[in-house]
Amino acid sequence: MADGKPGRKNTLAKNAEKVHPSLTPEEGYALDTIRRRRKDRGHSRCDVSQVIADAIWLLLTEVEGITREQLREMLKRKPVREYPPPE
Repeated sequence: MADGKPGRKNTLAKNAEKVHPSLTPEEGYALDTIRRRRKDRGHSRCDVSQVIADAIWLLLTEVEGITREQLREMLKRKPVREYPPPE
């Protein structure tokens, strides 16, 4: 398999970068709850990274009113932020 673990396929985009969010215990439990409920429903996007990415897109489109196409245009004008390496 792509990540070297038998029976598990890599579901991350090839250009995905590691980030290290810090969550409170309550936020971590909320994330785990979403993952469990998705898995119970047979949802294909149950990994932590996938749930967080889905939440980001939902916030961007529904709360901030920015479409994916608009974001892509914004990225053409401004380089992607470089994250410092983890300590």
